[in-house]
Amino acid sequence: MKHTAARLTAAVLLVGTMITTPAFALTGTVNDNGVRLREEASTSSTVLKSLSNGTKVEITDTLTDWYKVSYNGKTGFIASDYVTIKDDSTYVQVADGPLNIREKPTTDSKKVGSLGNGKVVKILKLIEAKSDDEIAWYQTEEGYIAAEYVVPCDDPDRKGSAAYVKVEEGPLNIRSEPDTKSEKVGTVAAGKIIEVNGMTDGWYKIGEGYISADYVVQSSADEAKAQEKKASESKHQGSSSSDSQSNKSTTSSVPAPQGSGAGQDIANYALQFVGYPYVYGGSSPKGFDCSGFTSYVYKQFGYGISRTASGQLDNGSSVSRGQLQPGDLVMFKKGGSSKRASHVGIYIGGNQFVHASTSKTGVIISSMDSSYYATGFVGARRLAG
Repeated sequence: MKHTAARLTAAVLLVGTMITTPAFALTGTVNDNGVRLREEASTSSTVLKSLSNGTKVEITDTLTDWYKVSYNGKTGFIASDYVTIKDDSTYVQVADGPLNIREKPTTDSKKVGSLGNGKVVKILKLIEAKSDDEIAWYQTEEGYIAAEYVVPCDDPDRKGSAAYVKVEEGPLNIRSEPDTKSEKVGTVAAGKIIEVNGMTDGWYKIGEGYISADYVVQSSADEAKAQEKKASESKHQGSSSSDSQSNKSTTSSVPAPQGSGAGQDIANYALQFVGYPYVYGGSSPKGFDCSGFTSYVYKQFGYGISRTASGQLDNGSSVSRGQLQPGDLVMFKKGGSSKRASHVGIYIGGNQFVHASTSKTGVIISSMDSSYYATGFVGARRLAG
């Protein structure tokens, strides 16, 4: 029953043209008896239904003196004088900011402001996409925002720099595109709390791809931190044995450790994990993602760094590519990504770096001169001398 409720809740929150009733419709209450639901916004139009006082309807659009509403599967119009809008309007949270506010619901319209990542805003109306070439928009009190860069928010007082969801039913497949027919690129375990970067047609965009909104519920940054802390404590209780016993045979192709120094020590330590598995959201020897790998390695040396590639661009001090030293963080950005950085690794010297790459390769060593990394390099940070 719990999972069914979760799916129904997520289904109501879908964004796009695949559903009849737009997401985030406002709730209205009929305030008189015998109120007519009409086929068109006209007193001479056909009456579809007579509604009694207290009847709840979903308001999907506003016109002069009329509301377009949905009631029991019927869509029609009610004179606005006979509907009271309860001020429990739906809110959304910006998941991929800064997000431009436009004067009109078009990408070439005048920019009238912006919303920072994590900002919660009240929704007045949804403007649906009319074709596959268009996008859906939300009308706010300040203007219009693109619907694909926000996620549902049931708490208007929520504050934070990111939006999170918790997997209710797993393992949940991660797809390369927001479609069940697209390539499976990974999985997320049940109970895992993950950061989301937007929503498209009922799919949440996450770091490695898309997950279906049908199997997740809203979470928070505090819950994500608590989960990470618990996982870290569990890891430390048994890390000494697991770190030394697994994947020992994978080190044959790893460069021999070099000299001493804090940065070199970090690089040498990171190299022992070559061959370990890639797991999205992972930050332990059982499985790493890119930022989980770097944050884990640095944590062993007493450094607390951000948990995302973009966040790690703010850790330590900036280093140019020509000044790289072993132990430096190196960041990259995939083409088309809206993030400041979408991938991170640890420089090991010799124009190479070690990183948690993909689920197919795990932790590997790559050249800084390979085509993707040469053109996608966006910066480096130094925490240890």
